[in-house]
Amino acid sequence: MNSATPYNQMGGGVSSVVGGAGPSTSQVLAQQDSVIRQQDQALDQLSNSIGTLKGMGRQIHGELIDQSSLLDDLEQGVDTTHASMKANNSKLNKLRKATKDNWLYCTILLLIVALIVVLYFVITD
Repeated sequence: MNSATPYNQMGGGVSSVVGGAGPSTSQVLAQQDSVIRQQDQALDQLSNSIGTLKGMGRQIHGELIDQSSLLDDLEQGVDTTHASMKANNSKLNKLRKATKDNWLYCTILLLIVALIVVLYFVITD
């Protein structure tokens, strides 16, 4: 602003005379009251926003607790299934080995029977 003018702008747009009679006390108080009301409205909006965020935070917390519980149940189920599969694989390996051994015994038995049949035909001739 030009320093030669007798007026300066204040924050709220009210001008005052420099070196002369300025705004009255009631005008200054009214301006301050208006600024305080605006700040109160802004603080109320901020308070409402914070309340909304608090509610959202509580919902997220509850959801995380539920998800954690579900993950714990899933982990327990996976561990149980893993242990069961390990035990079943062990049993399957034993059965496979026993079946392989039984096949060998059956083959030996069949060869003995075949040998007896051949010997019978050789001796009876």
